[in-house]
Amino acid sequence: MLFERIDFGDNLPLRCLLSEVKDYPLHMHDDALEILFVLDGSCELTVVNNAIPLR
Repeated sequence: MLFERIDFGDNLPLRCLLSEVKDYPLHMHDDALEILFVLDGSCELTVVNNAIPLR
């Protein structure tokens, strides 16, 4: 799996991760916003029992 972490310094509340996602377990965030970009192909994102196709 490709995984890269990008840090922008201690003074910014920002963390960027670049990863190849094949199967990712169900999880939730209390204090973060997760943004997904599909660079190639398609996938399905499930949010609160709603399936959202991404391409």
